[in-house]
Amino acid sequence: MKNGTLKLFTILLLSIGLTLGFLNTPKVYAQTQGTDTTSTAETTSGGITDTSKLFEVELQIGTQSAWTKSIPIYIKFRSTVDADNVQISWDVPAGLKYTMNHPQFVSVKKDQVYTYKMTVQPQTAGDYNIGGNVTLWQFNTNYTSAGSVEVKIGEDLLTQPLTSGYTGAVILKYIIIFLLIVLGGIGTYFGGKKVLEILK
Repeated sequence: MKNGTLKLFTILLLSIGLTLGFLNTPKVYAQTQGTDTTSTAETTSGGITDTSKLFEVELQIGTQSAWTKSIPIYIKFRSTVDADNVQISWDVPAGLKYTMNHPQFVSVKKDQVYTYKMTVQPQTAGDYNIGGNVTLWQFNTNYTSAGSVEVKIGEDLLTQPLTSGYTGAVILKYIIIFLLIVLGGIGTYFGGKKVLEILK
C-alpha cells in the first residue's frame, strides 16, 4: 500500500514539474497585422551613410499569462553593424503597465539576430499601439529603427482575439491547481496518520 502511494506521489510530482516546465518554455507567436518598421537618422560628417536598414526590427506578441493576464512583447531585430552602445526602448501608452526584462543598453554583432522581451500588464480595456525602438548611439549622432504592434484589450483584460496558446495555458493552470489539491490531500492524510500514531 505504501509503495503504491509513493508511486502515485512521485507521478503527481513529475506531472507538476513537466507542466511547469512547459509553461516556462518561451513561446513566440508572430502577429504581423499592425506591425511596421521605420528607420530615422541624425548624421554628422564621417558617420554611417546608409541607415535605411541599420536594424531590421519586428515586434511580436507572446502568449498571455493565464495566471496574471500579463502579455509578453518581444522585439526582434537583425543588426547590420558591430556596435557596443545600442539602446532598446519602448513606447507604451497609458492603460498598460510594463516591465523591461532586458538591459537598456546592449552590444550587437553584424548579421546577428537578437530578441528581447518586456511584459505589459493591462489595466483598462482599449486599443493600444506599442512601439519598440533600437537606437545606435555614437558621438553627436544616433540612429533609430522602430517597430510597433497593435494590441486590443477587452473588458475582461484579455487580448482580442486571444493570443495563440492561451486556451491551452488556462487548461494547464487548472490541471496544476487540481494536482496541488490532490497532493495537499495526500499530505494531510498521511500527516494526520502520523500524528495519530504519535499520540497513541
